[in-house]
Amino acid sequence: MKLVTKVILAICLIVCVFISCETEPVHYNITFETNGGTEIESLMVSQNSRAVAPSTPIKAGVTFDGWYLDENFEYPFNFRLYKIYEDITLYAKWTTNYTVTFLSEKTSSLEVEVQEGRSVSKPTNPVTEEYQFLDWYKDAEFKFLYDFTEKVDGNLNLYAKWSKLFKVNFDAGIEIYSPAQVYVGEGKRLEKPTTPPEKPYNEFLGWCIDSDKKVMYNFNEAVNKNFILYAKWAPINYSITYNLNSGTINGNNPSTYTLNDTITFLEPTRDGFLFNGWYNNSSFTGDEVEGINSGSHGSKTFHAKWAPINYEITYNLNNGTNNSSNPLRYNTTDTIVLQDPTKTGYTFTGWYNQSNNKVVSINSGTIGRISLEARWALTSYSIDYNLYGGTTEGSNPSTYTVEDSVTFHSPTRDGYDFDGWYSNSSFSGISVGGISHSSTGNKTFHAKWTPVNYTIIYNSEGGTNNISNPIIYSVQDSITFLSPTRTGYTFIGWYNQANEKIATIKNGSIGDVSLKAKWDIIDYTIDYNLNSGTNDSNNPKEYTHSSDTITLEEPTRTGYTFGGWYNNSGFTGEAVEEITLGSTGNKMFHAKWTPINYNISYQLNDGTNDERNPSTYAIEESITLLDPTKPGYSFGGWFTKDNFELSSKVLTIGKGSTKDRTLYAKWEVVTYAIEYNLYNGTNNVGNVKTYTIASDDITLLDPTRTGYTFGGWFSDSNLIVGLKTQIINGSTGDKTLYAKWTPVNYDMTFDSNGAPDNHNNPSTYTIVDSFALLNPTRVGYSFTGWYNAADEKIVTIKNGTIGDLSLKAKWEVVSYAIEYNLYSGTNNVGNVTTYTIASDDITLLAPTRTGYTFDGWFTDSNFTPTKEVSEISSGSTGDKTLYAKWTPVNYDISYQLNDGTNDERNPSTYTIEESITLLDPTRTGYTFGGWFTNSEFGSGTKVSTIAKGSTDNKTLYAKWE
Repeated sequence: MKLVTKVILAICLIVCVFISCETEPVHYNITFETNGGTEIESLMVSQNSRAVAPSTPIKAGVTFDGWYLDENFEYPFNFRLYKIYEDITLYAKWTTNYTVTFLSEKTSSLEVEVQEGRSVSKPTNPVTEEYQFLDWYKDAEFKFLYDFTEKVDGNLNLYAKWSKLFKVNFDAGIEIYSPAQVYVGEGKRLEKPTTPPEKPYNEFLGWCIDSDKKVMYNFNEAVNKNFILYAKWAPINYSITYNLNSGTINGNNPSTYTLNDTITFLEPTRDGFLFNGWYNNSSFTGDEVEGINSGSHGSKTFHAKWAPINYEITYNLNNGTNNSSNPLRYNTTDTIVLQDPTKTGYTFTGWYNQSNNKVVSINSGTIGRISLEARWALTSYSIDYNLYGGTTEGSNPSTYTVEDSVTFHSPTRDGYDFDGWYSNSSFSGISVGGISHSSTGNKTFHAKWTPVNYTIIYNSEGGTNNISNPIIYSVQDSITFLSPTRTGYTFIGWYNQANEKIATIKNGSIGDVSLKAKWDIIDYTIDYNLNSGTNDSNNPKEYTHSSDTITLEEPTRTGYTFGGWYNNSGFTGEAVEEITLGSTGNKMFHAKWTPINYNISYQLNDGTNDERNPSTYAIEESITLLDPTKPGYSFGGWFTKDNFELSSKVLTIGKGSTKDRTLYAKWEVVTYAIEYNLYNGTNNVGNVKTYTIASDDITLLDPTRTGYTFGGWFSDSNLIVGLKTQIINGSTGDKTLYAKWTPVNYDMTFDSNGAPDNHNNPSTYTIVDSFALLNPTRVGYSFTGWYNAADEKIVTIKNGTIGDLSLKAKWEVVSYAIEYNLYSGTNNVGNVTTYTIASDDITLLAPTRTGYTFDGWFTDSNFTPTKEVSEISSGSTGDKTLYAKWTPVNYDISYQLNDGTNDERNPSTYTIEESITLLDPTRTGYTFGGWFTNSEFGSGTKVSTIAKGSTDNKTLYAKWE
């Protein structure tokens, strides 16, 4: 701390001195004490300036940890913060590197370099198929778990602890199930699969430990072996529903079934019905169902079909006639309303059964044969007379019965003659004089009358009467007179002899009638559809039937010739020239026009016209003039004057134009472009960029391009056809020319420097090539690169490179790793971990392992006899993985039975890999008190097992009580 105070005071003093006076610039030295590291040259720094940190020193086995102002490394120096005011010495601080080795019996080991005082990062957990990694421990006995937050203060070995994994297979009895296989750590519980298997039409009951599926597996048990679990299934019970439709089920029909059942259905019963089978639908369509076959699944509903029984009905009609609607049979589902029978002259009083009870209907649910009797009463019938305005004569009766005979008297009516009594209002058939014996039914009789007919006389006054106007009428008639017709006239009305207008004869009128027609003449209109023309003023607008013949005059229309008057807008039929005397009706005449064709003359001035430009036109057309063509010239437009005055330029002949026309074509010479595609070449300055049809012949000159020779100008980009050397006079069109180039081939030579020439690199290249150089191979060496004459490393030949190349290979000898799989053994310190192709023969030394004898090093984990090795010969190559083969030592177990008899399953030997549970011996009259490791049966010497990992021969003493 005193040193820091002195430094600060000295710095302040120096600052004050230099602030108070002006002197020349002062420089100070910084000296570096590297403490055994590589030397660092001193720095000279201007006063009040910051120094630039030098390169980091290097020292074998340690890591540089910064520069300090003092030898005790209490005050670090910051080059970016501190300014220099005096000469100073900086001291390098070093931190020791330690090796942390991660040792694993089941996988390869790992070494990590860690600076002193820092913690080591936990590596990724190792993985192997038959064991589960648990954690890293400080000791090989796995008593002390390593804390990765601890600071490393020395070389450190960490040991991987493993737990044996057991394989459990799931046999679900189906094609696909996941998981099909899992691994479980020794002593751990197997997790029950979260997703049970699924099997069509079966219910999953659980997992069984036996293939007979009698013992369910307990997932709470600890796992200590490989085994298979079997899925247990039970067929699903499906419901059977019977829709009996009011029947009664047979008690032996089941209500459920499974996939494996075969069921035959028994018949139900129902009063009044015969059973007609089971069906799987309420419409009873399809085939009858007799049962359920094995292999069926799903809930089922079956419907009973019934046919009702028919019972007989007999009728005693007592000379009556039964109603055809009354049935001769019925069934229990029927509800029958009995209809009345008939008997001429009698009224039905009801149906009666054998119990003398009146029966109106047979209700639903009735069963059995039925007998019915009809009972009757005499009927009185009414007689009605329709006189139609007449008066009856005498005493005609109003009623009768089937047993009466009646004679009618005639009625009378003013203005009519009586023509007899009729039984219908149409008076069809013959007249009736009375009612005969045995007649029945209510009667209505109609008096028939004949009216008097009167005449009607018509005077049409030159017209034609309507044929529907009657010439006679009677008192019953009501007549509305219809109008007569007369060409060219309007009917005013019918008038009687008293000059009264008569439109009707009303019902009840009498007497003969004489009528006369009155008329007015009609004026007709004449309309003209001129279709944009102008009418002649002499054409009239109206006429009458009596007008003289009218000759129609022609209208006029600019640009058209008149084609006649027509009486229709379609101009069909013949043209109309006059309206003749006696014509009638309003007239509409349509003027027909034909457009006049005008000529168009084209003055092309050596050009070629577009064939679509017309030679004629009409007033109705709108013409857009198309451009003519002339090689080497552009069209400047059509003009109506040969001096091409701008005001005479035309693009179209508009609709409505008239007169013949002469059009003049104007031309301008075209300048064509010449485009050169040089593909990175440089054009010849003598190559022109434009030309016209009148240009002289143009000779094309050669361009240039680094790394290429010129192969000519082509008119296609594929450089196959169209080789061009000149553009001749009279040519037209823009020109695009493509330069063809051929790359120059450069030589490449390779010196493999002690290796065979096996690199397959090409011997030539061109400027367009771009490729990576292929590496040669040399046993025991790694290739570091190809180098050119300037000792520059060449990895690729890049596009654009030119010139011949000479390349030489450089090599480094390869260091190969030797990995020892010790399987919990300890390697011999004399076994090296690396070698090269130039190493001497390496003799492999034997490792050690408690409880085992070493049986040799092998190059495969299956210890194939032909793969045993004892040395790595000089000239060998490649990383080596060696596997130590161990044979467990057999230790003896001696049993001191003290007159007892040992259980024959107790072994006489064991190895370090076995875990043995000792079984009880027997001795008549004694109870076994346990095995002990000494004959005194002392405290703490009782054993029940020989734990896995035990060694040495064992003597066990049986204790008896």
